[in-house]
Amino acid sequence: MIENLQESVDDGVRFEERSPETIYLRKESERELHHLIDELPESYRLVLLLRYVHDLSCQEIGEMLNLPTNTVQVRLYRARVKLRECYQATMERGAVR
Repeated sequence: MIENLQESVDDGVRFEERSPETIYLRKESERELHHLIDELPESYRLVLLLRYVHDLSCQEIGEMLNLPTNTVQVRLYRARVKLRECYQATMERGAVR
């Protein structure tokens, strides 16, 4: 998940902007994001990982988990919102692990 997102961001970054400091900070942010994903409730974490790591559609996830597609979409939305809120709070505190 993070790697796919990171690759899309890196495409627009010039070589000069890939300093050791930038790379280090990106890795630290990535590590914190993984930690926060691990702390999500299982129902959110599961759909998030199936969608972004395993690249499954909401319909495929629903079939796999025996859930309606709408339920998968809602859980995915809530997982992203929760993850974003936790990540922003962590960054504001400066508490990168």
